[in-house]
Amino acid sequence: MVKSHTHHWKVYSTALVPNTIMVSCSCGAEGQVTKFTQEEWDRAFYAPSEPYPWEDDSRVKIVK
Repeated sequence: MVKSHTHHWKVYSTALVPNTIMVSCSCGAEGQVTKFTQEEWDRAFYAPSEPYPWEDDSRVKIVK
């Protein structure tokens, strides 16, 4: 039986080409958010020193 896992994403960084918000989960999964508002982008810019939860799973593309 395979257990399902609910990801609890944290924003930890941004990438500039293309503009991407980088998120990670405590399970080791990594994700990207490419559709975001200017306000979300501005906040994510400071995530390396102040990581914070990302609540909208629907916009996270799992990459690892």
